[in-house]
Amino acid sequence: MYKYNSLGVYQNTSFISNGGENNGLTWDGTHFYMGNTDGGQVYRYNSSWTLQNWSIPSVGGVTGVAVIGSVIYILRTDGYIYAFNITSTGGTSSHSINTAAQLGGAEQTLATDGQYLYAVSTAGVAYKYDPLSGGAGYLGVSFSVNALSSTAIQFGGLVFKDTDLYSINATDDKAFKYNQAFSVGLTSEVKTDGGTIYTRVK
Repeated sequence: MYKYNSLGVYQNTSFISNGGENNGLTWDGTHFYMGNTDGGQVYRYNSSWTLQNWSIPSVGGVTGVAVIGSVIYILRTDGYIYAFNITSTGGTSSHSINTAAQLGGAEQTLATDGQYLYAVSTAGVAYKYDPLSGGAGYLGVSFSVNALSSTAIQFGGLVFKDTDLYSINATDDKAFKYNQAFSVGLTSEVKTDGGTIYTRVK
């Protein structure tokens, strides 16, 4: 993990996370949460990247994480988004949302605009869900997050900031910006906590 400022300048800070294949990174204003596909764990770190004594029940095959309020949502390779109420020592199970009909076993990552969840397939198609619903929460909204790419899609990340959505195609290192209506314009911002950009390298 490498840290850059909003101008893309490296900040001389690198970090090696726990576990093997890391998928999913989110920031709730106080902590970072990182998912691990191999071990099925979600790790919590403070702003200095110190691992916290915090855990949730193993959920296996994590591909994306998102936080809304005091709830963490975890997208898993079995096609479900699992919700856990965040506590000081971990999380307690709340409910789950079935995404299998939309993602079809091709889960890639998860993002939130602070109100809704967006689960993304490996083909770079995002699907919108109501996080408060149990079972089937799909809201009937889907869109391509790599619509401008002229190369084969290798989706590499998705994040909301204010009223805009940013995605990246890892194949050609292009990032795309969408407004609330999901019309497209080019940008370079990928993952931010208010001035610092974060992305993952596989």
